[in-house]
Amino acid sequence: MWPGRSTRTPGRASLGAGATVKRRSIATDLARGEGAARALVPSQLGDANGRAAAVAAARGSGLDPAAAEALERQNGGARAPRARAENLKKLRSGDAVAVVTGQQPGLLLGPLFCAAKAASAIAIARFIEREQGVPCVPIFWIQEEDHDHEEIARHTWLRPSGALREVRPALAAAGPRSSIAHARLGDDIGRTLEALATDTGATPYGDEVLALLARHYAPGRDVAGAFAGALGELFAAHGLLTLRPRETRVARALAPLYERCIDEAEPIEAELRDRARRLEAAGYAAKVPIRDGATLCFVHPGGPAGDRHRLIRAEGGFRTAEKAPTSLSRAELTELARREPLSLSTSALLRPLAQDLLLPTAAYTGGDGELAYAAQLAPLYQRFGRPLPAFAPRLRVRWLDRENRRLLGDLSPDGDCLADDGPLARALVRGGEPEVGIDPEALGARISEALARELGGARPALAALDPGLAKACDRTLADASRNIDKLMAKVTRTALGRLPEARDRLAALRQLVRPGGEDQERVLGWSSAAPRIGPERLITELVGADPLSPEIREIVYDP
Repeated sequence: MWPGRSTRTPGRASLGAGATVKRRSIATDLARGEGAARALVPSQLGDANGRAAAVAAARGSGLDPAAAEALERQNGGARAPRARAENLKKLRSGDAVAVVTGQQPGLLLGPLFCAAKAASAIAIARFIEREQGVPCVPIFWIQEEDHDHEEIARHTWLRPSGALREVRPALAAAGPRSSIAHARLGDDIGRTLEALATDTGATPYGDEVLALLARHYAPGRDVAGAFAGALGELFAAHGLLTLRPRETRVARALAPLYERCIDEAEPIEAELRDRARRLEAAGYAAKVPIRDGATLCFVHPGGPAGDRHRLIRAEGGFRTAEKAPTSLSRAELTELARREPLSLSTSALLRPLAQDLLLPTAAYTGGDGELAYAAQLAPLYQRFGRPLPAFAPRLRVRWLDRENRRLLGDLSPDGDCLADDGPLARALVRGGEPEVGIDPEALGARISEALARELGGARPALAALDPGLAKACDRTLADASRNIDKLMAKVTRTALGRLPEARDRLAALRQLVRPGGEDQERVLGWSSAAPRIGPERLITELVGADPLSPEIREIVYDP
């Protein structure tokens, strides 16, 4: 009768002076089958024709020899676990295609969505292999070129009290903007694991989770290597392959890409700007802003382990985008790409193309942000004569203990549901009616029904007297209904404040499902869910999800 109100306005971009314009989510519109979104991202996993075309194109593209060698070596080669060895063998056959996903290497395996991405790639690869009759391999691209050390050096888990604990162990980096590939764990990673052990010691699978993490996250270990090792072990039985691209042979294979991006920077920028305008005209924001003078490349003037800076066009050549820029001529950059290709790296828009030039990518699975990137990529792929892979939303996951699931009933635990005046709050207040002396939902319903009955009964007479009075009657009823909703929402919040146990239960559930107002999977680490559910069951549930379903995979466990 009177749903809880949300004060948030997602998807709004500021225009200044208090004005806002609503931007649509291309990922949401793709799920709904909106025509404009489908035109901007024409190749999608959910479309049978799109799947078949993407697989056919990937089979014709082949696996780059440098990437093949890196995959073999990084995943154990002949000593790899059975499922991983089988997938390496498929790639060696030359007939296999790949489903790719990726992420920066997170501390202690990062937020839960990292595992969800890996599971999505596995589920989609199995689906394609069954449907298309083509060997298909899941590959997790570890984006170790980036330099956002702060983002990867933190991890959040749920404490037994229900409070959140965020840890930020120090990383040893070559420089403040050096690639993550060169960042190493410091001595305090041991104290971080001890803190996790303290908070998960009473959980059924805490020791198992801690042992897995401790095998990989140790002082002196590089962060990307620790992430690759832990993720590979976690998904070993499902054949997931990981690829760390920041090595010389792989970079050398990408040198021609860097050279063309530098040589053709001006027309590439113009094409990407035109694409951004098309997105804006359709009501979407360009996820990656197109910067003036963009080349889509980063340069590391101090060498591969040195700080990386955006490379932009400048009069007479190129320069780094910093306060004290380094100037480079076209000839110097070409020489650098050929002599020391690790001194160049990809931007957010160039990384997908680099990946698909190396791998036989039939499909890419990612989150909303990555699907938004996909809408910008078409002109870049067209210029390089590369077909876009099929894009698929990654698996979304949520975990709840059985008691909280029972408390929610049929409610979906979104932001509005968990508000202090939302459906769950109303149910909790209704259960506490003997203490507060009122059921706001029932009271609001009675008032609304009485008002509708009285005004509705009078409406014919009012209309006969003057048709304008009938319209005024309708407006009055609508205004009254809104004011009743506001009053009952306030009553609910006040009544909830008189029920400490109910208020605490709602707050704890909100902290679990929407920590900080964000999706659970984006804030809480794998280290929160796995100790309670069990690593094996958690991964089995994720891998077993329907890869084409947009529904959240909800895992319910016994505490």
